Amino acid sequence: MSVREPIDLLLLIEHVPRELDVAILLKILLGRKHCLRVEIASINPQLGYQAALDRYQPRAVGVPWFHRASMHRNMLRTLPEWGEDVRLINVCWEQLLSRVNARHRVVSDEFSLRFVHHHVWGEFARERLLQRGVPGSHIFRGGNPALSLYRAPYRAYYPTRAELAETHRLDPSRRWVLVPDQFTAAFWREADLERKRARGFSDDELATLRAYDTSCFQTCALWLAALARDEHVEVIVRPRPAHARGRIRAALEEEVGELPRHMHVNKVGSIRPWILAADVVASTYSTTLIEAAWAGTHHLMITPTDRPDLHDAPWFPAANEVRDQAAFRSGCLGPIPASDVPSALRDWAGEHLSRGDDPLASLAEGLAQIIRGPALPAPKAGVDFEPAAPDVEPVFFEEPSDRFSRWRRRLAETWVQGWRQVGVDALAPPGEEFAGSLDPRLRRVCLNLAKGRAPWTKARVAVHDDVHEDDAVLAADIEQRLLAWGRVLEG
Repeated sequence: MSVREPIDLLLLIEHVPRELDVAILLKILLGRKHCLRVEIASINPQLGYQAALDRYQPRAVGVPWFHRASMHRNMLRTLPEWGEDVRLINVCWEQLLSRVNARHRVVSDEFSLRFVHHHVWGEFARERLLQRGVPGSHIFRGGNPALSLYRAPYRAYYPTRAELAETHRLDPSRRWVLVPDQFTAAFWREADLERKRARGFSDDELATLRAYDTSCFQTCALWLAALARDEHVEVIVRPRPAHARGRIRAALEEEVGELPRHMHVNKVGSIRPWILAADVVASTYSTTLIEAAWAGTHHLMITPTDRPDLHDAPWFPAANEVRDQAAFRSGCLGPIPASDVPSALRDWAGEHLSRGDDPLASLAEGLAQIIRGPALPAPKAGVDFEPAAPDVEPVFFEEPSDRFSRWRRRLAETWVQGWRQVGVDALAPPGEEFAGSLDPRLRRVCLNLAKGRAPWTKARVAVHDDVHEDDAVLAADIEQRLLAWGRVLEG
C-alpha cells in the first residue's frame, strides 16, 4: 500500500454549489492563520470519495452530516489505518429542521454520541444534541458559515447583477423574482419513501408531506407562469441541490405547458449571487429565505394552502408570508423595502444562527481548536455501528423509475459490456451510439464496473438521475477558486 499524504483536515463535501466556497475559505483561513493543511474532496462514492480516503492521512475529517455511523461505512473501515487519534467532525450543513425532520434526522447511535465532534449554528441545535445525550464537550458553536458570504468582504467574490444578466440573457431592468425550489416531497420516488420508512417515518407522515408539497408545486407553477407573463418580470426557478434541473423543468411544463419566455430554470453555480442580485426571493419554506433576509433582499414565504404541523419550524413566524395569488403578485410587483429596513427574519437569524460578525471565521477557529486539541477516546470493539458490507462496491444508481432513467441504465449496461470486450483503457466503448453522448459521471461508474470492482448484479442503488450533476470536486476548480477568493480577501 502506498504511503498516505499527511494533512491536518480532510473536508468532505456533498453539494458543490452549497459547500465548496465555504470549504475553500476554511482552507485559506486555516492555512494562513494556523498553518494547517486542508484538502477538499467529495463524500459521494461515485465522485472520488474512496480515493480521498486512500490518499490522505488526516489528523481530522469533517463531514457534512453524521447522525449515525452506518452513514459512513467506508470511512469507518479506514479508521484503523488512519490511527486512533483522528478527529471526526460533523460540520452539519442542515440544522434548520422542520418538526418531523428534527424527530428523525438525529444523532442515533453510540458512535455518533461518543466519538464525534458536532458543530452547531446556535443554542437550539446544541440543546437538540444535549437532549440526545451528546456530551457538551463534544459540541462547538461557529454559526452558519454561509451567512458570512453575504457580507463584506466575501460578497465581492460573486458576479454582479449585470454580469448575471449578460451570462444568462436576462433583462437587468426587469424585476427579478428568484424562486428556490422547496417542493421536496413532491418529487419523492419509491426508493426515497423506502429510505424514510427505514428511518422511522410513518406512512401517514409521508402521505401528508407529499400531498402538501405536490399541492404547493402545482399552485406555484401556475402563479409563477402568470407572473412571468408580466412585462416587468424575470422569474428564475432554482432547483434545490438534490433535484436535477431537467426534472424540475419537465415537471413545470407538465403543469403550465411551454414555459413563458421570461420564466427560467437555472441551477448554474451557487445560489448566493442570485440572492444578492434578485429583487425578491420567494419560496414555500426554503431556508434560503433566511439567507435572503440576511442579505437585505426582500423575501416572500408562499403558503398557498394550510401547512401541516409536520413542516413547522421556529423561524416561520418571522417570515413575510403570502397566502394567495393576489398577495404574491403584490409582493413581487409592488414597492420593495430598502435593504437596511428592519427585518424580523434577519433579526431571528442574527440571534440564532450567527456567532459574532463572521460565523465562517468562528467555524475556522473551532476547527483549529479541535485539530490541535486532545483527541476523543478511540472507538473500541463492539461499538454500535454497521461495518461496510464485504465485496460490495458502494452505491451507484437509483433504481430506474422513468423512461429516461431506464434508457440510461440500459446504455450503462451496454457500456460496461463494451469496455470489458475492448479493454478499460479505451476512451469509449464500441458502438456509434456513444459518439458525443458519454456522460462523464456515468462513464466513471461504468469504468469501475468494467474493471471488475463489482459485478453489475451487486451494484447497489442510491443516486437519483443527475442528483449530483454539479457536484464533482475538481482540482482545477479548487485551484481557480483559491486564487479568486485569495484576491477578494486581500482587497
